[in-house]
Amino acid sequence: MWILLAVCEGVGFCVTTFWELQELRFSAAFDYMSSVALGFVMATASCILNLRS
Repeated sequence: MWILLAVCEGVGFCVTTFWELQELRFSAAFDYMSSVALGFVMATASCILNLRS
């Protein structure tokens, strides 16, 4: 019985680790896309301001 418990704990640990890694990948991708979008907005605003002056 203790073997089954150890196997279940091991599988749970692996699933938790994979889930955390996936969250880190999502967070990194979200941060990257946010900075790209911010750069695009700032560049567009700069171009519009230069055209008006």
